[in-house]
Amino acid sequence: MNAELKEFFDKNGNIIVAVIWVTASPFNVTQMNLARVKLNDFISKYVSNKGHNVYMHTENDTVSATITFDLNNYPGQTIQI
Repeated sequence: MNAELKEFFDKNGNIIVAVIWVTASPFNVTQMNLARVKLNDFISKYVSNKGHNVYMHTENDTVSATITFDLNNYPGQTIQI
């Protein structure tokens, strides 16, 4: 099963965000479940022991994940929502 991986780097060459998605047949429950399992397995190996957060999402024919790495190392701001 093929997946697309896009990585975004900081100025030091460290990955800060990665987006991965798999396209599968939306009406094939078995294929969609397999895509979720394979993506989850890949993520476990991909992140290794690096600090990370993962958001996984399934919609129609796509299973995707956004992974952020060590975001506490980057400047930000606290906001009220």
